[in-house]
Amino acid sequence: MPNTISPNMSLILPTVGQEPGPNWALDLNSSLSILDQHNHASGNGVQIQPSGLNINSDLTFNGNSAINLKATYFSPQGSALASSELRAVYSYNGDLYYNNSTGAAVQITNGAAVAGTPGSIGSLVSPASVNYVSGTQTYVFQSAVNTAGNIDAGSLTIRRIVASSNGITLSAPSSLPSNYTITFPSNVPSAQKIMSLDSSGNLYADYVVDNSTIEIASNIIQVKDLGITTAKLADSAVTTLKIADLNVTTNKIADSNVTTVKIADQNVTPVKRSPANYFTGNTGTVSATVTSTSTLFYSGTIATSAANKQIQVLFQPYLDGSNINAGAQVRLFMVVVDPAAASTTIRSVQFTTGTPQFQALHLCPSSGTYTIQLRIEKTSGGSTGCNMVDYQLQIVEMG
Repeated sequence: MPNTISPNMSLILPTVGQEPGPNWALDLNSSLSILDQHNHASGNGVQIQPSGLNINSDLTFNGNSAINLKATYFSPQGSALASSELRAVYSYNGDLYYNNSTGAAVQITNGAAVAGTPGSIGSLVSPASVNYVSGTQTYVFQSAVNTAGNIDAGSLTIRRIVASSNGITLSAPSSLPSNYTITFPSNVPSAQKIMSLDSSGNLYADYVVDNSTIEIASNIIQVKDLGITTAKLADSAVTTLKIADLNVTTNKIADSNVTTVKIADQNVTPVKRSPANYFTGNTGTVSATVTSTSTLFYSGTIATSAANKQIQVLFQPYLDGSNINAGAQVRLFMVVVDPAAASTTIRSVQFTTGTPQFQALHLCPSSGTYTIQLRIEKTSGGSTGCNMVDYQLQIVEMG
């Protein structure tokens, strides 16, 4: 056989010693021409395998697509590619990035999830991102890689991560004249404390319930027994107006701690000393036309706890402007009406204008309700107007 055909490129191969010349030269020239234009396509030589490649510079596809790829593996980059690397896909910090046509680095993934893409949230451009972490059911807002971002919104409703949970809504007040910031404490206190807010918006947990002067009992902050000591009271600070009736009790005050110097003169009245029964009332402004027939101006009642109890009655001006003003001489008198409706006058005074006051003791022979009346009448014929302003009536059952 003078020649054979090669299997990969159909080259004419002269058989040595058999193909005569000049045929062998013609076959050789034909084969060399085929070799000169071969491209390793099918029928144009053996296709090149990866082991035959040594790519040591950028490889262009001349505008063609890379198809039938199983996967693409990226070398991790130590930083985002330069902005001159346009339309490049690469891996940085464990995530997938794309440099767009302006060179901006667009983050495509964030951890195990897809990063927010520009357009899904207005003006969301890398390195900012919004990501949902399914493992913790958490939305993560970032202004840059591993850097949290601020959120500006209206009311925020917080719910438990369960179906149909009720929520707690945090809202700004309806009237808000200016912006302000509230800053939380840097850490939690080691024990229960009372939180405060300063003028700069800083929250502090710095006030302690010391369980010495004050305590928390049944979720109520209250004065601890024996918690009020001399050191806690300014001189002359204990006045009648400062003590609610029957509210400062023996077990709240340490022994021998409310001393004379702590009490303003004439300010701790019998009503404040925890009597068995008492009445106190302020008249405000009372007006009446007074005639020779007595007129009831004011009254109070007390229920005595037993027979033969004494009651102390005090009728006095209550404020700086207290007064009783009549256009003519009148008689003001105090009457005790007992449970059997019998009346006893225990004090009286005649005046025109002034600040009269009464103090009297009265023995109540039986238990029951006694009424103390302040009555007024004109001492001679005719009538006159009379005003009573800010007087106080106190009735106390003595021990």
